Order: sequence, then C-alpha cells, then structure tokens
Amino acid sequence: MKKAIILSLVMLCLGCVKVGKELPANSLNSIVVNKTTKAQMLAMFGPPVTQSYNSNGQQALGWTPQNIGPFAFSVRTQMLTAIFDENDVVTHYTVNDNKSL
Repeated sequence: MKKAIILSLVMLCLGCVKVGKELPANSLNSIVVNKTTKAQMLAMFGPPVTQSYNSNGQQALGWTPQNIGPFAFSVRTQMLTAIFDENDVVTHYTVNDNKSL
C-alpha cells in the first residue's frame, strides 16, 4: 500500500513542469516608472529570457516564467516586459498573468 501511494505521488509530480522564476506580486508592485533601474530589475527577477530594442532605440527586456500542472491540465504563464531609457531606468512596463485550467 505504501509503495502504491509513493508511486502515485511520483507519477503525479512527473507531469509538472516549472520554467523560470515566478514573478512575485510584491516585486512587481515595487517597479516604479522613471525610478527603478535595470540592475534592480535583474536583482528582483534574474536574467531575462528576451532582449530587444524598440524603434526609439530603447532596450526592452522580458521575463516569461511558466508553470505547467500535472499532465498539462493547468498552465500558468506570466510575462513581464520592461523598457529602459539610455540611463537604464524603466520608462514603461507591462505584466500579463494568464492561467488556464
């Protein structure tokens, strides 16, 4: 019986996947436009998964952690994109948090 319970728990966990570091609400709430720096963003969220430049030459960094539940029945994808000025200060950011069951 004990082996069956352990086997069931292992099977359940095998279907779970977590990619990237979750974006904590308290860290997201601490982003202040025209004040928060790139160094602070990197300290809060770690290395970004995307880096690009917009048409104004401003750098945009993106973080997109995903959490896929057992057997892919539930998926949570968060996305944070921040745009920085020439002094590496946040000028704009967007946050998306999508959950599907």
